[in-house]
Amino acid sequence: MKEENLSFLLTLTKKAKNRRIK
Repeated sequence: MKEENLSFLLTLTKKAKNRRIK
């Protein structure tokens, strides 16, 4: 469960970074 949460957070951060770059 903890690992899944981390993966979700990582994906969100990656998306946020992509949005910032765009």
